[in-house]
Amino acid sequence: MKRRGVIIILIFMLLLLALMFRSGMFMYGD
Repeated sequence: MKRRGVIIILIFMLLLLALMFRSGMFMYGD
């Protein structure tokens, strides 16, 4: 079953994107 791996990668990418967005917001606010 490779589908589970794809889902995990998708979630990881979303998490990384959210982290980058939050980091960018903090940099912009500061």
